[in-house]
Amino acid sequence: MGKTRYEAGWDNAEALYKGLGDMLKEKMKPIAPDFADYIIEVHFGGIFSREGLDIKTRELAFISALAVRENCQPQLEIHIEGALNLGCTPQQIVEVLFQTCICAGFPSAMNALMAAQQVFEKCNVTV
Repeated sequence: MGKTRYEAGWDNAEALYKGLGDMLKEKMKPIAPDFADYIIEVHFGGIFSREGLDIKTRELAFISALAVRENCQPQLEIHIEGALNLGCTPQQIVEVLFQTCICAGFPSAMNALMAAQQVFEKCNVTV
């Protein structure tokens, strides 16, 4: 018997960022405990488990989408670190973020690049 969407989502979340599932559950516990389960099942178990793209490519696409949204800095940083954990290179991440200046403008791209720099320093990697 195959994994449920929740189980697949948990595995995908853990592949991105060790302890992500537990962190989501803890952060959402006081306000909406079920919300973490929806993120794990729908986002990581549904969307991230679809066929057609490997998980590294999905993560780079997700980083691009978060970079163009000004209010998603914490999620952007988690997904940048997740991309590194999946084997994406810092240069690949920078190039994806560089591309966002065309659609989102230079300020958004610059903010995303600064977030990447913080994650790279935390993870002790260089471009």
